Amino acid sequence: MARADGRHRRPRRRCAGTRAGTGPDAALDPATVWPGGFIDSVEVRRTAVEPGRATVWVRTDVPLVADEEAGPLARTAALLDAANGMAVRADPREVAFPNVDLTAHLFRAPLGGWVGLDTSVVFGTAGSGVTHSTLHDEAGPFGTLAQALVVRALAAPGDATGA
Repeated sequence: MARADGRHRRPRRRCAGTRAGTGPDAALDPATVWPGGFIDSVEVRRTAVEPGRATVWVRTDVPLVADEEAGPLARTAALLDAANGMAVRADPREVAFPNVDLTAHLFRAPLGGWVGLDTSVVFGTAGSGVTHSTLHDEAGPFGTLAQALVVRALAAPGDATGA
């Protein structure tokens, strides 16, 4: 996670200076990059390091199921798909890179609320890529996630052939 001086370190139990709403993380309106109801429902704090590398805190006040109380694990799992889109490696208006799966490994139960994603995205040369994140909550790291990506150029405006 990002330190107050902008350098990065391996996460420790507490992510001092990067807890949601503190330190260098800045509010991000993800709807400026991505369309859709899910993205409109999340609150995001992000420190972009470079293309394909960012630390992000994300949460939502929208219930997973209307009028139903969800537990911390379910609330956390609902936010994990955001990892790939918060550390973009390429302009999503020029390149599509949807994830075709998501695998999370947890070594403790998450608290719910803010979810931290210490994320790296890499693209290969043959149309594939991987997103990898270390998962955090306000008590520290609790797991990892990986997303397999399909990477393809989008058609330029007016290009009917596609890419």
